[in-house]
Amino acid sequence: MTKQNQSCAEAKSVKEQIDSSFVSFGRLKAGVHSMVETLLQTNSINYLSVHSRLKTKDAILEKISRKEYPNGFAGVSDVVGIRVIVFFNRQVNEAIKLLRNAFEVVEDETSDRGRDLGKDKIGYRSFHLVCRLGSSRGGLPEYSGLDQLKFEIQVRTVLQHAWAELAHDTSYKFSAELPSEIERKLNLYSGLLEVADNGLEEIAVQISQYEEEINNAKTQDFSVQNIDSITFSRALREAKMTYGFELSSTSDDQKIITELNRFGVEDVGELEALISDVMEQVEKKGHDFPYSSDVAFVRTLMLVKDCDRYFSESWKKAWSSIDRTQAEFLFEMCDAARIKGLFNEHGISIYDVDPRVKKASKSTKAKSD
Repeated sequence: MTKQNQSCAEAKSVKEQIDSSFVSFGRLKAGVHSMVETLLQTNSINYLSVHSRLKTKDAILEKISRKEYPNGFAGVSDVVGIRVIVFFNRQVNEAIKLLRNAFEVVEDETSDRGRDLGKDKIGYRSFHLVCRLGSSRGGLPEYSGLDQLKFEIQVRTVLQHAWAELAHDTSYKFSAELPSEIERKLNLYSGLLEVADNGLEEIAVQISQYEEEINNAKTQDFSVQNIDSITFSRALREAKMTYGFELSSTSDDQKIITELNRFGVEDVGELEALISDVMEQVEKKGHDFPYSSDVAFVRTLMLVKDCDRYFSESWKKAWSSIDRTQAEFLFEMCDAARIKGLFNEHGISIYDVDPRVKKASKSTKAKSD
């Protein structure tokens, strides 16, 4: 057989191998993707996303040709690729440890691209695990015949992923040989990205430590704290326990904190006094407080306390409508004519809540009884 004929026969054999195993790799992709997401969620590892892809047949053939694998198709370890994007390096380490325990790792094909750069180089960073399902999972009926197939899992941070996307996009040529001045700038910005990655992780750790300190602070120490998202959360959590109600959380705490500050409520003690004062008034009058979200609750507190001051100092067109239950509560608690006049003056409309989704409010009078 001539070399040309042998080469054609080998190419045909590789194509046949790919064709015969392609369905199995498709099953492997779906199974591993699901397993990785479940593992991360079950072990409380915070992540941005999990992506999976199945290499096309043409891409497999191109890689075999380019890499000149001596064992052909068997040398391709990333027919199935899973990419896990987490937020910080510590989560990269946590995810890798978890995945190592979950799958059979092919160590001689696994690499830490960041460590491979060495101490004096910067560039693409990502951890690449080459794995198999292993005998324990491969023995399950749903994974029958998949236990010896290899797949690659890449784990990287959000910023590492941003760099990788730019570096691998051929339109940007970041991985090409470049003039020294451009290369210098590229290295500089790559280094800044790495500094930012580490710096943001440090800040995240500091925030976690601060949150723990606030949650463990004694009452007298807590009351003197300025209101921020973390102290606000604890203050409302304690109010819920004290008065026995439920509130849905929203992502607008920054807005309502700004409104509180404009109203003159700047520390936790002042917020606690506002809650206590208004709730005492509500209990005395025997009305039902229209509990809904934490933002609506705090706005209602300010309106009951001093509706004129709220609209003159805090409102700043932050909202333009109110549901009828809350409006009627304000009419009962405040000077009805005055509050209606303020609503008209500032263009506040009143809408009806769909009774099918409206949550039942809890009576503060019932609590006091």
